[in-house]
Amino acid sequence: MRRRSRGLQGLSIVAALLIAVACDKGQAGAAAPSGDSSGGGGGGSSQGGSSGEAGSTSGAEAGGSGAGGADAGPRCDPALESEIIGFFGMRMLIKLPQGVELIEQNPFFARSSTGAQASSCGLPVTFAGLGFFRSSAPLPEVRRTVMRMRGLPPEVLSFEGESNQSNQLSATFNAAAGAKGEPAAKGLVLLRRDREWVYWLILEAKPEDFGRLDGVFRASAASLMVQPRG
Repeated sequence: MRRRSRGLQGLSIVAALLIAVACDKGQAGAAAPSGDSSGGGGGGSSQGGSSGEAGSTSGAEAGGSGAGGADAGPRCDPALESEIIGFFGMRMLIKLPQGVELIEQNPFFARSSTGAQASSCGLPVTFAGLGFFRSSAPLPEVRRTVMRMRGLPPEVLSFEGESNQSNQLSATFNAAAGAKGEPAAKGLVLLRRDREWVYWLILEAKPEDFGRLDGVFRASAASLMVQPRG
């Protein structure tokens, strides 16, 4: 499930990631899936909060952030895996929602092992992925690149509840149904810059299920830690 990464070449990373995700665009249950600006992240490691404490706090705070919409059901409890999982030679560390498994496709991209995976509430997480690449572009521009690689072009996307800090950008996204039958989707996207690298996370669900998975997704995102290399 976990693989160690070695060297990375900046331009080849984006090209290879685009190919890897585009080939998988039509998988069931999904809508079908460059950083140095202001000294982002400083030294050794950058993290979104204590992995043990961030889950319950973020889940509780997630309620009014524009994610629930018309969803009527109660939210899932923010149930995360009990252990932190490391990817890319422990470069990215995260507690995933229970029931979600990611497989490294290459040294800089990991995605759901199947098209949809049941959360601890039984609701499907239709897509989950994380990765990193080198980019000096502003984070909103990097987000467009990441979402295109996911298979979601700007014309089908809208964003809400955006938080744009100097070195971190997060938002809820809505993806309209595609002209070729791609299902609508709703999810959470997070980007974090550390020097010349941008690290990203996408967690996605059906629009009608997102309100009850929002807390779980935010708790997972809050647990994300990065350990840059040189």
